[in-house]
Amino acid sequence: MKKRDMILILVLFIVSLAGLFAVLSDKEQGDAYIYVKGSLYGKYDLSEPTLIHIDGDNGLENDIEISGGKIFMKNANCPGRQCIKCGSISRNNESICCAPAGILIIVRSQKEAEYDAVTK
Repeated sequence: MKKRDMILILVLFIVSLAGLFAVLSDKEQGDAYIYVKGSLYGKYDLSEPTLIHIDGDNGLENDIEISGGKIFMKNANCPGRQCIKCGSISRNNESICCAPAGILIIVRSQKEAEYDAVTK
């Protein structure tokens, strides 16, 4: 091997290693947008652990938690509690809806969702 070959191999190795670190670090967690009755309630960074409490009409209360780069409905006193059963979300365009309270959570992120929709 010549000196130029060794330099080329070293440069390719460094570039591929830098690309691997960029993919694994995934610092861009994304943002969660919370809407209450159609109006933007707040925009929250998924990389910062947060607890959000929303008092709605008719005595409805919702607790939303952000932790580990995911957002989920921690507590709700709405009938059926389907919003809690949705689980946590973190990928682009995933959403949680609490229809009785009029709350919609949408994630905007670089990570694409695995599925377009899920039905039962």
